[in-house]
Amino acid sequence: MRLLFVHADRAAFEATTTADEGGAERDDAPLSGEMDDCVAAFVAVDTEDAAAVDAAADGAADELRAAADRLNAARIAMYPCPLLSDDAADAETAAAVLGATEAALSGYEVLRAPAGWHLAFDVSCKGHPLSAFARRVRASRDGGARPPSERALLTPDGERRDPVGGSPDVGEELRSVIGHETAESGAAGRRDAGDGGRRWRAAADRLADWGFVTDDDSVEGLHWTPRGAVVRDCLRAYVDDRAAALGAPPVETPELLDPGVRDVRVREDPDGDGGRYRVEAGDRR
Repeated sequence: MRLLFVHADRAAFEATTTADEGGAERDDAPLSGEMDDCVAAFVAVDTEDAAAVDAAADGAADELRAAADRLNAARIAMYPCPLLSDDAADAETAAAVLGATEAALSGYEVLRAPAGWHLAFDVSCKGHPLSAFARRVRASRDGGARPPSERALLTPDGERRDPVGGSPDVGEELRSVIGHETAESGAAGRRDAGDGGRRWRAAADRLADWGFVTDDDSVEGLHWTPRGAVVRDCLRAYVDDRAAALGAPPVETPELLDPGVRDVRVREDPDGDGGRYRVEAGDRR
């Protein structure tokens, strides 16, 4: 599915003639309408979306909610626009996906143009830097959500444990790491919640005392010294080797900085995002 978003002062449409006589919607969507101060979304449903209608609709609804929240809009106008797709679905499939998407957008005022019609439309774009952008949604063919990640504590002798309930004998420091990594969201998973920030600060001070990092006014934030970089890289190589021997391949992910952590937050660029992307993870930024 492909979506083109326009932040509009006004969006209006009128269905003129049927483009697909057999699949044209007649009862579930109005044949004309207009809406002021809204997000106008031109939506192209792909043929592959027919295999996972609910998943495609959920993905489209997520993108529409994100666009409306980003533009501080409470109204959404949806236009079927098969021209955006290289392999557009038939009108019946488009109607099913768009109808399910509309149903998932509770809390918003939604105006949906019917699928299977030629539309006369008028969209007045606001013209600010974020007033037009596009997204693509790929539905999972199994129709379900991505399964949650499984976390396990793997000991050097190859024993696999439940990181929360199956490790009563681990030390306090490792338990703190496990608690941070397995926290679902919000304050429970932030290192500055409770005394977590103090613990992290104490660890940073200890690294500085050992000469592994610098933490003074001459540089911004913590920086590894040459000695510290060697120790860090040796530890990383050791852990990778032990994990590989136990059949656990390393997985590389983008570096993520959590503004919920005090030491990250105080270094944030107040005038922008420092060139980094912002993402939402549950209720965390």
